[in-house]
Amino acid sequence: MGYNDLRSRAGPLLGAALSLSCASATTPQPNAVATAVVIATDTNDLSVVNPRSGEITELGPLPPFKYAGAMSPDSATFYVLAELSFPTREIVAIDTRSLRIEWRVPVATLEQESATGLSIDGAMTVSPDGNRLLVQASSSSGDGIAVVDLHLRVVTNFIPLASVVDMAPVAANSTMPNGAVLVAGVHQRGPGRYDGLLFVLDGTTLTVQDSATVSSSTDDRAAGLQQVLASPDGEHAYVVGFQQVRYDLRERQITDSVPTPSLGRLTISPDGNTIYRTDAGDGRDFPGSGNIFVYGADLTPRESIDVTALAPAPNALQVATDDAVPSSDGRLLYVAAGSPRATSYGGEPARLLVLDPTARVLVKAVPLKGWSPDVLFAR
Repeated sequence: MGYNDLRSRAGPLLGAALSLSCASATTPQPNAVATAVVIATDTNDLSVVNPRSGEITELGPLPPFKYAGAMSPDSATFYVLAELSFPTREIVAIDTRSLRIEWRVPVATLEQESATGLSIDGAMTVSPDGNRLLVQASSSSGDGIAVVDLHLRVVTNFIPLASVVDMAPVAANSTMPNGAVLVAGVHQRGPGRYDGLLFVLDGTTLTVQDSATVSSSTDDRAAGLQQVLASPDGEHAYVVGFQQVRYDLRERQITDSVPTPSLGRLTISPDGNTIYRTDAGDGRDFPGSGNIFVYGADLTPRESIDVTALAPAPNALQVATDDAVPSSDGRLLYVAAGSPRATSYGGEPARLLVLDPTARVLVKAVPLKGWSPDVLFAR
């Protein structure tokens, strides 16, 4: 992707604003606005933005490259993998209420304390019980998942599975009483040929309960896989590969599919009825379409949001939308816009855009320091 994606190892890496106090029919009232939106750029900290006032404070210090993020089931703690250079990587726990760093542990310490020749790298998620951090890793027994006890902060297990691209949790529900962990992973089927798979792990035992092939026999080492996430009700999984697919976790089958239009991120409204996909372009040479693509829950395309028209970039190029997170009531969309620091088209410094996705208006644009932005979470 070429941007500072917090959920992959792709590489290191918002016009006139409408007043929030305006009581028009199309502008959300202040109580719909988060108190803080936390954004990572390529600086040595995180930007904490008050989307009402536009005030920015800094959280850190942290290394400039942030690759993976995961929220605890109670939304009280956010975990991020950050590094200055490969040997200095660390997992950092952030209290989302106080917006302070709770603890940090060097990845090298976790690897050295493991007896399996462990190498930790990339995607992570938290188990449905909140007690374990699951991290993409490899060991002497192959590629899979390292299990980190969040109380002891040590690796307690390694699960050989696949070359992991992304993971996401599913809360306990009637279909899966223990909850589940969704894994997008790659198997090599032969020389230069790879399959992209969805695995469904039991949330307690972490054993495989189901799997499905999303892409087959491709020469792409990632098998086209980019992302996996669960619907808010836990009934469906969405997997992004060459196609965006919806998988019914109860019926155990793919039910809907649509071509993937961009390199970006999917996010889902809290009610599960609307899906948004950002467009980051290719990072270095092409800023993307300037749109946020919109879908129904069944991936039926809806009218896209022209972000460039709402919030033109300072250099007048198409706006690169790296990541987006909806507000808790779904009435706002917090969008991280901006390119990497070095591009062939001039580049776009980081901004936070607050959009009303229903009225398709810009509520606020907040310039940020740094480049390659990603929204970690909104509180």
